[in-house]
Amino acid sequence: APITKTDQLTAPANLHPYVFRTAATTTTEGRSAAEVMAKWKHVKTVGTISYDYAYGQDVTKSFIDHLKKVRPDIQIVDQQWPKLGEQEYTPFINAQMGKKPDAIFSSLWGGGFLTYAKQAKPVGLFDAVKYQFVAAGEAGSVESAKAMGADYPFGIWANSYDVFNWDSGPKSHKDYIARVKKYTKQEVPSSWPLVGYMAMQALVAGIEKAKSTESDKVAAALKGLSWDSPLGKQTIRTKDHNANRGQFWGKMQKDAKYPFAIMTEIQYVDPLPFMD
Repeated sequence: APITKTDQLTAPANLHPYVFRTAATTTTEGRSAAEVMAKWKHVKTVGTISYDYAYGQDVTKSFIDHLKKVRPDIQIVDQQWPKLGEQEYTPFINAQMGKKPDAIFSSLWGGGFLTYAKQAKPVGLFDAVKYQFVAAGEAGSVESAKAMGADYPFGIWANSYDVFNWDSGPKSHKDYIARVKKYTKQEVPSSWPLVGYMAMQALVAGIEKAKSTESDKVAAALKGLSWDSPLGKQTIRTKDHNANRGQFWGKMQKDAKYPFAIMTEIQYVDPLPFMD
């Protein structure tokens, strides 16, 4: 599973012998987001907005539980749960602004986040929270930034599975980005190829280890498997079939070189401290 994050996928009651995850999980994403917000010492009240389905519920719970652990002084004063596919966010925005949170956590993703942000920006939501807004769901991906252009809420913190400007990253990542640029003929390549690339790396390594393509043998080989990825060494845990896949977090800012928001203060968050 290169993208699916919900913890329910690999929960003990649901764990399938042939299902392995090379994506982040709702636990690691939610806890990482909480770590970002926890650093804002003057934040005392928080609102959340997420889609009302497995991913939204799970990542929000992980965020709140971890935030209460690291910042017990913070209160959750509002939670909004639009349905998946919602197009009219004004009622949710108005309701949340009415509670006057100091900061907001969102896990709205894809076109949903774009629509929400375009409706929230003109009414002053981001100004009201002083851009103390943590956006999960890959709201910091270059795809989202390009799609929104000047409408992006510059100054928020967001995440992405990959970034093209990770200057402090390892040579393996720089080489990977160079190959993607050459293949796609894009100076600013998509963030999403990496998720499929790393999943296929794991599958190929599992087949090589098993010396077979038989499902049972490959599944057995994937347990505890380690491989070298563009992000560094990845390992699939035997107990829950999850790889130690982290994500990038950073502040989304204007840059004169690009007509869209760019992630700055980039941090690749090691998920290992947050996986259990």
